[in-house]
Formats: sequence, structure tokens, C-alpha cells
Amino acid sequence: MRIRSWVNGAIATVLLSTIAVAGVIVYRAHQVPATQYATAELPSLDGQGTIRLAALRGHPLVVNFFASWCPACAAEMPAFDRVYRDSGGKLDVVGVDEQDMPADGLDLARHVGVSYPLAFDRGNRLYKQLHGEGMPITAFYRSDGSLAQVYDGALDGGLLDQIVRTLS
Repeated sequence: MRIRSWVNGAIATVLLSTIAVAGVIVYRAHQVPATQYATAELPSLDGQGTIRLAALRGHPLVVNFFASWCPACAAEMPAFDRVYRDSGGKLDVVGVDEQDMPADGLDLARHVGVSYPLAFDRGNRLYKQLHGEGMPITAFYRSDGSLAQVYDGALDGGLLDQIVRTLS
């Protein structure tokens, strides 16, 4: 009886250790190096020019990836707009339509009423660079342009405020 209990404990320990190691490996595979800088040049979603992320250095930058078919994306857009407007020009926010038709993304943004600049990630380059999986994801950059954090999933207003405060 004692041996069976010991064997079960050993099996559970090995299994949990394997899961933990796999989790660390997956986590590290999705981490973005802290030295990565916001340098992408993205076409404006309305087709009027481009948005150069490097030109936004000097203020913290939030890059929110969204798609018209993503309910969580639409739900969080008003919080991004509020943070952008309330910053008094001390925070830049760029919405990036991803995995979508640009016209559909623009329709969503207009329907929600966002006031921050909108771009389109042609070829999913920036999304892939940030190891994006699913929608929405948000990249937070410090004022020097270095990447502070990539957040996968929807953000509510409180969590968004908390993360933005760490960028200053």
C-alpha cells in the first residue's frame, strides 16, 4: 500500500514538473525581447498616408491590435479612446486592424467612435514580430520606444490604466 502511494506521488511530481517546464518554454517562446523598439511603418487604415511608430517616440505608446469580427476588441476600444483623450497628449495610442479587411476595421472604429490614429498591418508583420496569437493583443512601449509588455486578451479600463501608469 505504501509503495503504491509513493509511486503515485512520484508520478504526479514528474507530471507536474513536466507541465511546469513546458509552460516556461511556451512562455519564453512568446516573450518579446525588451530591446525591441517600435519601428514599424504602417499604412493608415483610411488609406491616407502611413503611421511611423518611431516618430511617436518621446511619449509612451500603446498599439492595440483589433479586428471587426472580434467582440472583445470592440468592447475594449472605448477604454483605449478614453485613455488616449485623457492623457493630454502625453500618451500615443494606435489601433491596428489585423486579420481583417481594412474597410471592415474602419467601419468598426467609426461605429465605436475612436479618436486615436488607425493603421493596417499589411502582411501581419508587426503582429508576427510580437508573437501575436488570437485577438485582441496590445503592445505597450516606453517613451524611448522600447517594448515594455505585450498583453494577450481583452483589457478592461482599470487594468489598462494600471499598465499605462507603469510606462511613464
